[in-house]
Amino acid sequence: MTKGESSLLDMSFDLPVRPTLNCAAPSLTIKYETMTNTLRRNLLLGAAAAASTPGAWGNTAQYPSKPIRWVVSYPAGGGADWFTRVVTERVSAALGQPVIVDNRPGASGTIALANVAQSPADGYTVITADTGTLALSSLLLKPLPYDPLESFIPVTLAADGPWIWIVNSKNVPANSFREFVDLCKKNPGKISYGSFGDGSLTHVMTELLAARAGMKMLHVPYKGAAAAQQDVLGGVVDAMFVPPSMWKSIEPTGRARALAVSSKERLALYPQIPSIVEQGVPDYEVSPWIGFLVAAKTPQPMVDKLHEVTAKVLKEAAVTEKLVDAGYVITAAPSPRFKQVIRDSLATWGPVIADAKIQIK
Repeated sequence: MTKGESSLLDMSFDLPVRPTLNCAAPSLTIKYETMTNTLRRNLLLGAAAAASTPGAWGNTAQYPSKPIRWVVSYPAGGGADWFTRVVTERVSAALGQPVIVDNRPGASGTIALANVAQSPADGYTVITADTGTLALSSLLLKPLPYDPLESFIPVTLAADGPWIWIVNSKNVPANSFREFVDLCKKNPGKISYGSFGDGSLTHVMTELLAARAGMKMLHVPYKGAAAAQQDVLGGVVDAMFVPPSMWKSIEPTGRARALAVSSKERLALYPQIPSIVEQGVPDYEVSPWIGFLVAAKTPQPMVDKLHEVTAKVLKEAAVTEKLVDAGYVITAAPSPRFKQVIRDSLATWGPVIADAKIQIK
């Protein structure tokens, strides 16, 4: 039973090739004084060149001195795009420079990530990435022209975004997640769940949930969120994970019920919805993240400046209110924690993908 499959563009990435110069050194007899003077001169020339190089440590005091390009791996109007624009509007004001949002959707986020990985490491290109684009795509799509850990420097872990498990009101006679689990166990393979596509975040989150709760369900992949939402409301599929922003539009219809949130704690926006942990699955805690990164080798003072500004913006009352109202939990965490979160994501989802034999078709 399938309503569609996610497909990826066949991509080929043109990587810059670094020329190799092989020079045979002639045999020379050099006096000690000449060699010393030459070495001193070369060191001074090297230091001068480094100081004049764009993006070098000597220029970080004036950073930023021109507009910043902020890449988003989703189309304009999507959740990550909206999140980025809420933040960058205030970042631009704080830095006194324009921030240009550059939407580069496609290939599960890998087009945007490759673009940033290959951009100059000068602090003037930033990317908004999330669990799906950085972690899942790196596990599902190989080879890639970048490494999720080595090709980027995490700047700020901006927020977590717990998702909500919903069921069709007519098809599923369950009023709690415990009851839903019991229903699935009595009807193995008969209860269906929708996802936003093979290998999507909704897909892997549900496969992990099924494994931890001991359920067997039928997966129905869609080509994106809109079609999946339509069919869970119409009763074509029985259940699905949705972000809080989507639940906000679904709840008034009365055609679906929210049974649980994926985070360990209840969501501030919907405190009446208990967590999956509360309802008998103690080892299930998933809060997809979103954050900002730059290319590897970006000077540390620039990374620090970007973190300082983005963290401050995320904690501004007006920004926090908008993001929390959309279902996000603000973290504003620094680079070391963000890098560990990326490592943990890769370690968590790798086995899930392997065990469930998930592939991008």
